[in-house]
Amino acid sequence: MFCYLKIKDFFNLCFMKRLEKTIVLTILFLLLVNFPFVAILDELKLTNNVPVLYLFFYILWALLIGLYYFIYKNNKT
Repeated sequence: MFCYLKIKDFFNLCFMKRLEKTIVLTILFLLLVNFPFVAILDELKLTNNVPVLYLFFYILWALLIGLYYFIYKNNKT
């Protein structure tokens, strides 16, 4: 039973670390898509009048998915 408690505690610790990373990443994402960043990037243009805002959202979206994958890929527990 003592060994079972150690495995259970290890699982809870790993889960809490992943949960903390997910919460921090989600809050960071929400801050980056908030009004000041969107307003600044909405006025900037690239060479062919392509708004930087679209590029920002696509890169941020891909980065967010990649970071979530990196956090949850080690499913050893």
